[in-house]
Amino acid sequence: MLTDGVIVLDSKEIILNEWISCASFGDSLTAWVDEMILNGKITLIDYSNDSNLSKKIKILGMPTKDRKYVQLAFAASAKAIVTNDIDFYSPEEKGCTSERAKIIKNKKLGKVCKFLKKDLGVLVCDWLEIKEI
Repeated sequence: MLTDGVIVLDSKEIILNEWISCASFGDSLTAWVDEMILNGKITLIDYSNDSNLSKKIKILGMPTKDRKYVQLAFAASAKAIVTNDIDFYSPEEKGCTSERAKIIKNKKLGKVCKFLKKDLGVLVCDWLEIKEI
């Protein structure tokens, strides 16, 4: 999540631990995150799930494992969720061709990204689009 140029993570480090488990450079990532926290580029916040939001994103088909990102973005009043995961655009398109996924992401198609932008003011984007925020 990105809020005013600062990355937001949960204070329980659930998201950080997920990042580390997916990265082949876990120790380096941890060191980088620690440095960014000290430099004020990453902030940690406490949040609880909003039940109304939970219902809405469940109806949209967002996988359970990804819902924490939306909840955190909502709690932090984030401007963006930076991801390349199709589930944040159009979960029903999981497994589509890379060409189709590129179109969905570039044109911001899909009910999840449209909901996030319209109802929460959260843009779903990749790192290349950060300059626009």
